[in-house]
Amino acid sequence: MDIVGQKVQVTYENGSQYEVEYLSPDKLRWTALAGETAGNSGVESPVITELGDDRYWLNWLEDDGTTISQVLDLASATLTEFTTYTDAGDRVKVFQQPAMVVLGR
Repeated sequence: MDIVGQKVQVTYENGSQYEVEYLSPDKLRWTALAGETAGNSGVESPVITELGDDRYWLNWLEDDGTTISQVLDLASATLTEFTTYTDAGDRVKVFQQPAMVVLGR
């Protein structure tokens, strides 16, 4: 899987910024560079499906119940993301297309 070893930097509209490294076909490591979670990092276990032409579909569930689904296009350096999480007892749904830079291997 060509995504393994790749690194990207993702910047959201709210100023949060992350570096993400794809460690294996089922592991990624994120590091928060800016925003509310700056300085934090973690390892997630996504399901990664190669869609072809350097495009990948990723989906994972975080420990706090947050679900993240992404379409990552390395060739065009684009990311489309749908996230759900619980806030004050309500399920929140967020669709985003943050800026992404492919840092390479």
